[in-house]
Amino acid sequence: MREILTRTGDYGCPAAQARVPGQPPRHERAVYLCSPAARPVVTRARDAIGALGARVEIRDLPAGAELPQARLSRAKLPGASPPRAGSSRAGSSRAGPAGPRP
Repeated sequence: MREILTRTGDYGCPAAQARVPGQPPRHERAVYLCSPAARPVVTRARDAIGALGARVEIRDLPAGAELPQARLSRAKLPGASPPRAGSSRAGSSRAGPAGPRP
């Protein structure tokens, strides 16, 4: 929040132009969209930046913007049995493509 509110230069400008003393801020205010669950954290972050926080407006996400709930696989459900040996990537912690090893 602080970075966006104190920035004076355009995005992609040289670093020396990102914040130039005496220049007006690029953004007069910031509108922060968040879920109701995130609002307390966002409010604390806004309050932590002091006087700049007066330029941050916090709004709820619009209706229908929520993502669907994540689905847990059976292996992650409490009381579920672990994946069977030979099932897709069971016991594999190795990253990379599956297939025969040389």
